[in-house]
Amino acid sequence: MNKLTKASIATGSGVILLMGGAASLAYWNDTEELGADGTTVNAGQLSIAPINGASDGWVKQFNGTGDQALTDLTGVQIVPGNTLIYTDTFEVTATGDDLAFEIEPADAAVDAASSDTEDTALEAILADGDIDVTVVEGASISEIGTSGVYEVTDNAGAPATITVTWTIDWPFGGASSPATDNAAQLGAVDLVADGALTVTQVIAP
Repeated sequence: MNKLTKASIATGSGVILLMGGAASLAYWNDTEELGADGTTVNAGQLSIAPINGASDGWVKQFNGTGDQALTDLTGVQIVPGNTLIYTDTFEVTATGDDLAFEIEPADAAVDAASSDTEDTALEAILADGDIDVTVVEGASISEIGTSGVYEVTDNAGAPATITVTWTIDWPFGGASSPATDNAAQLGAVDLVADGALTVTQVIAP
């Protein structure tokens, strides 16, 4: 009886050992590559860069007329009735099958050069300066309706040209009172427009 039991245990152990080794036996398999293997995926681009041209720079007007080109503002002393207009041009490169984007100017900033009365008075008068953007759509982008959002129409098209104008106006006999105008005599302000133009990808409307 004991011998039979031991034989059964031994036999059972042999079966377990045999099945345990079965996992290491070879089996048929095959491998094939996807047809897209080795294909290149290309990303688009959205960038902006300044274009240095003769049309860039300052122009001074009096009462809205007489565009006087200025090399810079060194030595210029404005009076009521003067308007200063700065023009700069940029090139927007936009490529991408589903790329839509906005073009946003920075807020115009006119800061008093000091806390002196005449500087703060001039700042108050000129603080309403405005930055406007004009887009020449070119062959690569177009505006989506009148939404202010642009889309790429031709990934191989020429970059679009962006014209930015910064207008600083001291109205003659305008909203400011004579007392305010007088207080601004000999005043000085600093013009601040860091990051004057930003292009940002958006979801098309």
